[in-house]
Amino acid sequence: MSSKLLFVCGFPSSGTDLLKNILNAHPEVRLTGEIPFLPSLAGKYGPWVPAELIDELVGDLRRLDVYRNLGDTTQMLPPSRESYAVADIFSGMISGGQVKWKGSKTPQFTEEIDKLYHLFPDAKAIVIIRDIRDVALSWKRKWGKDELLCAWKWDKRMRGGYDWLHEHARNSFMLVTYESLLQDFEKTVSDICAFLDIHWDERMLEYEKYVGERVEGKLNYGMHVLKKNHGKWRKEMGKARVKRIEEIAWRSLNVFGYPIAEAVEYRAITRLEKYRGVVRDIMALLFVGNRAIKTNRVRNRVNEILFEFKKLKKVGYRN
Repeated sequence: MSSKLLFVCGFPSSGTDLLKNILNAHPEVRLTGEIPFLPSLAGKYGPWVPAELIDELVGDLRRLDVYRNLGDTTQMLPPSRESYAVADIFSGMISGGQVKWKGSKTPQFTEEIDKLYHLFPDAKAIVIIRDIRDVALSWKRKWGKDELLCAWKWDKRMRGGYDWLHEHARNSFMLVTYESLLQDFEKTVSDICAFLDIHWDERMLEYEKYVGERVEGKLNYGMHVLKKNHGKWRKEMGKARVKRIEEIAWRSLNVFGYPIAEAVEYRAITRLEKYRGVVRDIMALLFVGNRAIKTNRVRNRVNEILFEFKKLKKVGYRN
């Protein structure tokens, strides 16, 4: 019997890594790293593929697996079938043996969640949300990226993904806030176990003991929950900037229950703000990079940019 599919998504700097590590401490869950281009297969495949297309599908999955998180699956499939579920193929390419849930942690899935469910209609998703004011602060401090453009992207992705799931997959997704993991860890994780219909496991309380890797550039990766790691925007962000972020993300802040501190109404991001944000983000890629990486030199940053272009060329991706 194949594992069921689970996808953890959200927004960069919102706790997707934290949630992945917590879930992977459970013996019935195996989530792999990011496979950002996976939804693009929805333009070529449906939920099922004929047996003669298995090799082509596996080849496409390998091509899209730019971070090399997948293995081989052809030897694991039962023989003599006319067609196979794409979910079984994908699940078989994730290591971890026979467990109840397999899947991927990929923040970008939120904005293409409809394509993901086209491929995997029986999958479940956990969407993690973090206060945009803390996210925007993190983006600026870590990467030098524009806070207003970040707020616009957050509002668009998180509300769009949530609206689609609420309308088309209401019983197949769960919304979790980053703040709830920090403030009421055991209850939140217990609720996640109930959603996945798996038993509570004490190992999830000490998930950091089961993280077998450390990722450079992610300061808190593999560390235990830092309960005070939220609300920093209240002390470190000026009121004018808070107000403008809240105006841009007004609708999503209300949908997800985050109290408004300064804004009084929704005001869309302007064309000038968007253009300026794009320019700042491009400049940040080259001149700032990731401040948490020790080898954050110009040459390394250029190599990272070249890698991003190679990824896009390799998968033939078009946004």
